Amino acid sequence: MITKYTWPNYHGSVYDGVKTIIEHMGFEDDVKYGKSKIFIRSPQTLFALEEERDKFIPPIILFIQKVS
Repeated sequence: MITKYTWPNYHGSVYDGVKTIIEHMGFEDDVKYGKSKIFIRSPQTLFALEEERDKFIPPIILFIQKVS
């Protein structure tokens, strides 16, 4: 949801999608990629990602309610 490049449909690998989101948010220096996990150095980075996601949830809920 955070970036238009990955939402609503992303056509690529999960790794590339996560990397796109991290680069879009500017957290490249705070993240390391494992084979199946992402390692975030500081909790502020995680909180910033969650806050950004939380901004987009209410409009999506309203859209779903209108359609239903």
